[in-house]
Amino acid sequence: MRAISFILSLLLVPVLIAGCCCNPCDVGCDAPPEDIEGPPDHTDPETPAEEMLEVFSEDDTGRKVTVDVGDRFKVRLIGRPGTGYGWRRVPAADTRLELVGKPTSKALNPGLAGGKAEIVFTFAATGAGSETLTLEYVQGWHEGAKSGATFTLEVLVK
Repeated sequence: MRAISFILSLLLVPVLIAGCCCNPCDVGCDAPPEDIEGPPDHTDPETPAEEMLEVFSEDDTGRKVTVDVGDRFKVRLIGRPGTGYGWRRVPAADTRLELVGKPTSKALNPGLAGGKAEIVFTFAATGAGSETLTLEYVQGWHEGAKSGATFTLEVLVK
């Protein structure tokens, strides 16, 4: 009986550690789960038709887009928040884009420790000009860590 308890504890400890290792950071790790329905495409199905927001995903990295001052758009990326990694915005010298609220997160495989999640950032265009929006997938608690992935979007604000 003791052997079975010991084996079970050896199997459960890594699962518990994996589920608890997400450190709070500005990369969507601690964002509350919210319902983000639908496939990643270029329209947001939860927004009323008159306010449809353009949605960009990893497939759009490096793309050049044009928006008007006051427009909003979303960036939807995949991450694994339970691993300590998350998406973080790289500050721009002269920003034309403002992050609206905190990023939202929805587990793609609920109940799976270290499973994938959909992280959604909403941005508003605040001034005319151009900016390269850059998001890096990093360990938020590890200074100087190399990025696991990078998302960029060349944005011209009219």
